Amino acid sequence: MDDWNFENLGLYSLAAIYGSFAFFSLFMASLIVKWLKPKKSMVIGSVFYVIWVASAMIPITFENFPWGIIYVLFILTGLLNGFGASLLWVGQGVYISWLSHHKSKNYGTFWSIFMGSQLLGNLIAAVIIGKIGLLPYFISITLIGMIGVYMF
Repeated sequence: MDDWNFENLGLYSLAAIYGSFAFFSLFMASLIVKWLKPKKSMVIGSVFYVIWVASAMIPITFENFPWGIIYVLFILTGLLNGFGASLLWVGQGVYISWLSHHKSKNYGTFWSIFMGSQLLGNLIAAVIIGKIGLLPYFISITLIGMIGVYMF
């Protein structure tokens, strides 16, 4: 995005995500997960991730979009994503802990897959972006996220 003169937009977006993630994780997420139950909380949290990923298509698609609106959009969707992340991570912690009491090895399996996906997912993304470009990549990731939310 630096090529499009957005300079520190990624920094501001990540600050919004992790700031709201920390705030909501500390003060609200456990109450909401207890109220909604873990699976529903994870689905709602995943929806906010999909919204944030989909918002990345706007500056790619509309090159002459006002930069101020893009900044506001990214920061707002980052704040929403932080809220969703708190629901997702607290919900998965409760859910995996519950499963681990009833079936062994689930927690270790989850973390093994999650950590492996960090490396493998980034390598695959780099190859795909290089071959098909940013817009098709974000469209496909958004669709995969939507299918994942629907299947859950």
